[in-house]
Amino acid sequence: MRFIVPISEFDFYSNLDEDTHENFPVLDASTSVNYLKAHYFESLAKIGEIIKVSPSQDSELLKQLCTQDDVIFATFHENPPDDLACRLLQHTKGALMTTGGFLNRWTFREATLNIVTSQKQSKQLYNGLGEVAPTLGVLVPKLNTDIFCLPTDIERESAKKWFKVKKECFHIVYAGRFIANKGIAQLIRALNISGEQNIRVTLVGDFEPDFFIYQSNANHTTFSQFFDREILESNKFCDLICLKSMDHHTLRSLFWSADCFVYPSFHEDENFGITPREAILCGLPTVVSDFCGLGQLASIKGGVVKTYPTLGGVRYSLKQLSEEIIKIKSWTKKQQIENKHFNAEWITNECNPDKSIELLKAEAFKFLRILPEEAPIGNWRSKERFDKWMEQAPNSFQEAVKLNSKLYPEGLYVDGTGDIGVGWFSEPHFFTAIQGLYTTYSSPQEIVKGNGYRGFWRIKLWEEEKAIVEFGFPGPRIKRYNETNWMYLRKSVNTMDDPIFYPNNQKNIELVQELVQLGYLVPDDL
Repeated sequence: MRFIVPISEFDFYSNLDEDTHENFPVLDASTSVNYLKAHYFESLAKIGEIIKVSPSQDSELLKQLCTQDDVIFATFHENPPDDLACRLLQHTKGALMTTGGFLNRWTFREATLNIVTSQKQSKQLYNGLGEVAPTLGVLVPKLNTDIFCLPTDIERESAKKWFKVKKECFHIVYAGRFIANKGIAQLIRALNISGEQNIRVTLVGDFEPDFFIYQSNANHTTFSQFFDREILESNKFCDLICLKSMDHHTLRSLFWSADCFVYPSFHEDENFGITPREAILCGLPTVVSDFCGLGQLASIKGGVVKTYPTLGGVRYSLKQLSEEIIKIKSWTKKQQIENKHFNAEWITNECNPDKSIELLKAEAFKFLRILPEEAPIGNWRSKERFDKWMEQAPNSFQEAVKLNSKLYPEGLYVDGTGDIGVGWFSEPHFFTAIQGLYTTYSSPQEIVKGNGYRGFWRIKLWEEEKAIVEFGFPGPRIKRYNETNWMYLRKSVNTMDDPIFYPNNQKNIELVQELVQLGYLVPDDL
């Protein structure tokens, strides 16, 4: 078996140590991507021969090569030449969670095998899309089990001393990028809601001012100021410590010093979750959202928070998040020991590189039975291709097309943000349909009378403007009301300080339901 790969794909070695692929100086968007990229091409090299090609290569020779029975064109960031008929093996990098993955020229072709990183994502796409699902293969990322491993009692005590962890405190760690949709603000809000004492939270990562938020067409230019105001200054009960990104050996020591790893991500491309798995290898129970590949961690001993899509993005119960953390905090010593060994073994088996390569090899040989297919016609956002796909798409996608000419709901976007789309579908409803493939529930649940509903981000009632203000990111978002609706909505609120809504009649049930669908409010109980 031979894989033709554009030579430009091999730029990841400029960001990694070519021998170890370790010791990244920062944790940013390129860290995990380059790690996935390196593992992808390493795996292909073990399956067959890699033939590197350059733009100056003879196009006729390349076309002849791609027609041969044992040849596959393989890509990560690049696309094949526009006039090349081939079998294409492409890594999705999580792109099937955004509109780009659904509008890509090459994705929904019989002669394209799309690589995702978890069996969970593959199953969710096949189940959710049915006949219009793309052809999928799975390559589970490998983990560095030499570095990330269970500590001895002496190593654990030494790590606690090094990071100055008090004996009586419950130490929670988050490690990853400091971006809005990783759930850092929600973690601190959840702990403040619980009122638990003697909790230390260590946040490890770096800011990425240019990181783009597809959901609202915005970036992270001011996120560091937001972080100070809505996370550090809003913290009431925790001993909160922020550290810069660290090398893997130091990160391992931090994990050894901790009692729990929390990663409540609702990031729109959160397709696997390497860092939570590294923490598990170090003996830490984890609490994660169940969005896409993170949901596979429901098989281990820890905490998983149920998710659902809204027009404002993926959401979950903050109360459940705090309850999952408190559950782990209450484990007995025996449970801690038994569970950490079970979890580490489970992750080691899930991320076994030999097993992953064998599975990919079997899928690649099966893929060779497919005849090379001509390059797709049309540009990246081809309406003809989109309409053909939409003929058999699920109802949630059909609904997004029907609503293409509707104005966006008032209060959905911060003024000046929001994607204007391409005119063929409603961008927020299309996002909701995609994310609904990967969440516990495919849509927000109906309001339950008497249940509590609170802000996913910090919210306030603005009496003078008859409006709810959400201090989220990007934000603030503002939802305004007329005199009558404001009166009904106010009657369901129990407090002005971090208000909780308890809808108890038909009118304020409808008003709260709208706020849930827009992503302002989340239920305490799902």
